[in-house]
Amino acid sequence: AIDLFNGECELLKAGAAPTFVRRGSKVGKAESNSLPPGILRNIAFDKASVSLKAEDIVVMVSDGAITEGCDWISGIINDWTIGSAQHLADEIAFAARRRRNDGHNDDITVLVGILKKNF
Repeated sequence: AIDLFNGECELLKAGAAPTFVRRGSKVGKAESNSLPPGILRNIAFDKASVSLKAEDIVVMVSDGAITEGCDWISGIINDWTIGSAQHLADEIAFAARRRRNDGHNDDITVLVGILKKNF
């Protein structure tokens, strides 16, 4: 959840692929140590908060995008300088498909948000 008035972002994670956040020139990731909801009862969500500013980037991916690890995603996000959120999502999804070598055809979903200042 991102509060568009003050830039506060709350990440709730439960057994999902990491969420990547680029603040300025640094890329971090929020990961979960808990199991996905629905497997066991009383699963708790891991929570993290971050303050975002204009031009910061939030990237969420499905597990199909990280079958070959996820550090390479941080590299793509870190190197991203120009283009739309859709272009960045397409680049990550294309790279994830190229990296797949496990013989499975799991879905690869990438959601990108770039915060913009509304004038």
